[in-house]
Amino acid sequence: MEMSGLVIFLVLIKCSVISGILNEDCNVKGVEKVYDYIIEAISRTNWPFQLINVNILFLVGGGSTGCVIANRLSDDQGTTVLLLEAGGPDTNIPEAPFIEIPQLRSSALFSNISLQLPTVPQKHVFKNTESNASVKMLKLTTHHLKCFKNKSGFATGHVFSGRVLGGSSAINGAAYFRGGKPDFDNWVKMGADGWSYDEVLPYFLKSEGTRIPEFENSKFHNRYGPLVINAAGRTKLVDLVFKGADELGYPVVDCNEADPMGVCLDQKTIVSGETTTTSRAFLHSVIGRPNLKILINDKTKTAEGVEFKLKGNIKRVEVRKEVILSAGTYFSPQILQLSGIGPKNLLRKHKIPVITDLPVGENMQDGLTIFSDLFVDLPTKRIENLTDPAVMANYIFNREGFYREALSFASIISNSKSKIGDPKLKNILLFFRDGISSNTAAFNLDAFKKNLSSSGRDGITVGIHAIHPKSRGYVKITSSNPETLPQVDPKYLDFPDDFKLLLEAIRLTEELSRTPSFKAINGQFESPINECSEYKFRSEDYWRCYVSFRAFSLGHVVGTCKMGRIDDNTTVVDSRLRVKGIKRLRVADASVIPEVTSGVLPSTMTLKS
Repeated sequence: MEMSGLVIFLVLIKCSVISGILNEDCNVKGVEKVYDYIIEAISRTNWPFQLINVNILFLVGGGSTGCVIANRLSDDQGTTVLLLEAGGPDTNIPEAPFIEIPQLRSSALFSNISLQLPTVPQKHVFKNTESNASVKMLKLTTHHLKCFKNKSGFATGHVFSGRVLGGSSAINGAAYFRGGKPDFDNWVKMGADGWSYDEVLPYFLKSEGTRIPEFENSKFHNRYGPLVINAAGRTKLVDLVFKGADELGYPVVDCNEADPMGVCLDQKTIVSGETTTTSRAFLHSVIGRPNLKILINDKTKTAEGVEFKLKGNIKRVEVRKEVILSAGTYFSPQILQLSGIGPKNLLRKHKIPVITDLPVGENMQDGLTIFSDLFVDLPTKRIENLTDPAVMANYIFNREGFYREALSFASIISNSKSKIGDPKLKNILLFFRDGISSNTAAFNLDAFKKNLSSSGRDGITVGIHAIHPKSRGYVKITSSNPETLPQVDPKYLDFPDDFKLLLEAIRLTEELSRTPSFKAINGQFESPINECSEYKFRSEDYWRCYVSFRAFSLGHVVGTCKMGRIDDNTTVVDSRLRVKGIKRLRVADASVIPEVTSGVLPSTMTLKS
């Protein structure tokens, strides 16, 4: 059977989204979808062919980037697009409520639509498997992945990757923070020509469809894009945070203006009481991804196609023009390494022929987060709200009430006062949730009651996030078997400044709790934890201990296929995302980001269109 015209090719519902950055030869035109061919393709139980020739083949995990770009590419009637994805559909599945219902988004992280990869044992974090936040939440779900200690006493934690159409945009908190002008202009300084703020802003605007009245005429927003953005609701708790921030000298800002520093009402990808994803905004399709491998001609060093497993059978697809890989920060480097592109010593160790020696998998960056409690004498959310029949009925029939509210409602964006890192980059983010952390982190009634009985207080969860870490980790294969998960070592807090920055963010939260507005309602930041009782409460040693037990990853991981100048020996792709030394092969996902932005990663990834 011959393929002609525009096709988004879905392989038996279990395929992959393939997407990437277009070159000049690929024109973007009006949208047209060939549903008849799709229906014919997905109705087959076996492929009638073993080898296909197509104009462009995009390899992607159907995530935050892939869904956007696959949508853009489907405008071109002369291009055939093959879509491959390792997860499953994002509708009509048991986990769909975790994707759709704003108050259940925390549960998505620890469900079957999230792949939890164990890390290499870490020296500075994940000290206690019982109290570590990520492990505690894992035990409250059907995924019982446990941390373990090695002989040195260090313990592993877990990092997360969306394993569903929409990728990590289906498991995050639905916040929309793009990053600021200093972030993207800094990329240009690192050799990413064409990625300055002024150059990427039009692509953000093309995707965004704001429904926030005060931003309808803002040059930083657009009303007509497919990704709908709304603001969190204005409540007494929002007013409290805004007043406290004002007393510390932080103005109210738009968190998506050019260079925000202050307090803002969170912007969310929530539509009519339901959270959306890049899949739902840009593709509206049901697909998934099998195992992938890029085929490289070792003589011409040219990407020739893809090999993958479908229902136990190895399939090969040959591409005439380009392969564009978008499998994410963990799996793009894995696929490249398995294909012979990566550190030569690593490839030789696993008996993989070396096509090109590049630092694939290095430069991994992931800032840590802790969830802490700021107790106040104001009514805040209770776990009992989740099981109240009236509350549930109000959401089911009206999409109103407790369940439709965003997980976080406001944020403070700041930079280091002690001049840690580049002073132009915002490297501290505090985000606020209604209810104490045992409520907002994991919906478990027993844990909530235990926490409440020990404190006797209502409160707010403060997410304390250190951006722009200096520590650099890696992702690397451990065998030549594509079904073996890669090894992940974030090297959390290996660089001393990373803890100093996290401590500074903690101190900022302490300052907020001591403002007149919070004092008026008996604000108290945290209560001592048993694991750190040997240290003076609130001392630097206490907080170092606290972080070692309670820190975890939010999943804003970048850098493993770094973008930059061709003559920079730390880069994998150039500024047009072409893999160095290989023809017809590009990478387009979070792995190419040279340094993480001061935003939320899925929001940043919508620009790659």
